Amino acid sequence: MVKRELEFLPIKTFRFDSAAEAASSVAREMSNWIRTKKYHRGDACLAFSSGEHVRPTFDKMREMSGIEEKGGLAVSTVRCFGLAEFEGRGPGDAGSTSAWMDEAFYSKWGASAEFRHELDGRLEGAELEAHCAAYEAALAKEGPADVLMIGLGATGRLGLHEPGCDPNARTGLVTLSDRTREELAQWHGGIEVPERAVSAGVATYRSALRVRVFAFGEHMAEVVDRGMLPDPDPQNPLSLLVGHKDVELLLDPAAAAMLE
Repeated sequence: MVKRELEFLPIKTFRFDSAAEAASSVAREMSNWIRTKKYHRGDACLAFSSGEHVRPTFDKMREMSGIEEKGGLAVSTVRCFGLAEFEGRGPGDAGSTSAWMDEAFYSKWGASAEFRHELDGRLEGAELEAHCAAYEAALAKEGPADVLMIGLGATGRLGLHEPGCDPNARTGLVTLSDRTREELAQWHGGIEVPERAVSAGVATYRSALRVRVFAFGEHMAEVVDRGMLPDPDPQNPLSLLVGHKDVELLLDPAAAAMLE
């Protein structure tokens, strides 16, 4: 694996030879934290985004974990937080992010459902507000997240937060642009994506100890370049991570093209 830092940028940025190698690097880091926390008699707390662009991360984590009872990583008590769910869908529903995670990762990994925290887009009004508050409370109690991974999208969105988003937002409803809905549909097997989703907020992202952001493909080169600002600007959500003590942007060659 060839990993090269692109220097003198406001966000620490690494160029990998391929998207798969970038995604695999996060798997190694997450696995290392699982091992480190267990050595110190604790449990790692990890926050996951979903979609085909990060499937190599989950494939590599499964490969590295092995079987716990035979000396593999002790993953049964890892605290796992899903970062988003589509409105009208919840855990186990067809077309939900949680169903995608079950298929791609959880059903093949050893983490216990007892320690999984998923958002539920089926709730409304006061019930949804209470659910989001409980999610934040659980993350504060069991975290902060040792590693949180999210994607940068074609509109410049960070996770599901579009340009113009509230940098201080916590978990709640967000509105998705048409372009983002198309992109998310591609990442989740061609499902129909609704106009809104429940998502961890930008401030929630920043509460993690380590944030890892993916951007892959030629179409992302301009988006990445535009987000490299010295100060936070809600119109360029990537820049809202400037100043975080441990954030890394992980790129394939195409996405890094305008930075080299």
